[in-house]
Amino acid sequence: MRWLFGIFLALYILALLALTAGTLGWLEQDKNALSGLFLTVLGMPWNALADQFGPRSVATTVLAPGVNLAIFGLLAQLFPSDAQKGDERP
Repeated sequence: MRWLFGIFLALYILALLALTAGTLGWLEQDKNALSGLFLTVLGMPWNALADQFGPRSVATTVLAPGVNLAIFGLLAQLFPSDAQKGDERP
């Protein structure tokens, strides 16, 4: 389960970099209104829920994948793999 946490964390960091590069025009990228799309997909259940309560802000779009990341981290701690438990099988 820790590998899923690591993959999601890497995707979250890449999506934040894509947002900043597309919004601010870093790395000689054209300014693009769709640069936050990857963050919207990574935080999908919470973005859809926030959309039901009214217009979303940029902070909601940026922080929603963090909720999913926290859930993955909690699940990784609750259900450790056999290698993390220290069990040795004969």
